[in-house]
Amino acid sequence: MSPRVDFQVNALATPAPTPKTLTGTLFITGVVATGPEEVQKISSIAAFRTLYGTRVEANKSLHDAIQTFFAEGGTTCYVVAGTAPYQDDWSTYLDKFTNDLGPGAVAIAGVGSTIAAQYVGAHCEANGRLGLICGPESQSAASAASAAATATGEAAAEFMIYLWPWVSIPGLTDPIEPLGFAAGVRARAHGSTAGPAQSPMAVEYGSSRFVNGIETAVTDAEFTSLNTARVSCGRIMQGKLRMYGWMCLENPEGDTVGNLAGGQFRDLINAIVWKATQVAEDYVGRIVDGRGITLGEFGGDLTGVVAPFAASGALFARLDDDGKELDPGYVVNAGSSINPPEDLATGELKAEIGVRLSPSAEFIVITIAATDAAGTI
Repeated sequence: MSPRVDFQVNALATPAPTPKTLTGTLFITGVVATGPEEVQKISSIAAFRTLYGTRVEANKSLHDAIQTFFAEGGTTCYVVAGTAPYQDDWSTYLDKFTNDLGPGAVAIAGVGSTIAAQYVGAHCEANGRLGLICGPESQSAASAASAAATATGEAAAEFMIYLWPWVSIPGLTDPIEPLGFAAGVRARAHGSTAGPAQSPMAVEYGSSRFVNGIETAVTDAEFTSLNTARVSCGRIMQGKLRMYGWMCLENPEGDTVGNLAGGQFRDLINAIVWKATQVAEDYVGRIVDGRGITLGEFGGDLTGVVAPFAASGALFARLDDDGKELDPGYVVNAGSSINPPEDLATGELKAEIGVRLSPSAEFIVITIAATDAAGTI
């Protein structure tokens, strides 16, 4: 029997070495005119064109998303596509992105959020990935908010981000879906020392390198409304086109405080779960001794999964008034309390990992008091 890793998020009221799991990957499917129907790993738009041809009407949604992904800083993309849309069952393609390929972002190019939410959400929940969905061209802010609310009704809403508006890229007169832009800046953020804990909202990661416009300008009032509706926006701020919103349609299960809406929290959870599961697989077939040596090694290896994230600041440590660490922001339990002899006798080895995720700044409030020269600021 394979070991089971039980993962839980401890979201409390309180708000290193780079983890080596490659989490900036894009998994994307769509329609093409020609090409292989099995999963292809590519690292450039040139590789896509070699496999599926240059941009034509049939493949334009997939082509444009992948081109933008790489141009915005993405490095690894898995593609599976065919000549039929499979709009009745996109899982035909998505199921080919097997769990062993690791965490990443998932998208279906060229379909609306109603279809995408159903299939992308289910895939991401089953495989620990982050889904990117969006609405149609020329969608209004109000329609985007409404569509996001509809997608929130999906069981896997906590695994999906709703993107708006469409964007423009050099060489095209028509706008394109924001999928490639969001996936690209996400990949760039994940390449930082913080790894998957880094939000692409930060200006150094979320500012466009390739995308040169957005279809609809977002006012401050619209942004506030859209942010409340969990629509993640691209905006032009101080002359820079940026990914200015980044939140899942639902907070992760276990977030009792409500401050873990950001997509980076979902990505971090996914990365920890995946790495912990890989560790657990290494213990299949191991002898579990009565002295607790195997349990100790299991707990130690799982600590090795979360400790680098804590060292990078992704996990929120608690300190006392003197600055002494009370806990590192995580707890790992693979001991006898959850592995009683009767369970070990059946071949079941269990572990629990609890983490406290470090919050990211979503809103910055600056208060300036204007006084006379003799006043006190």
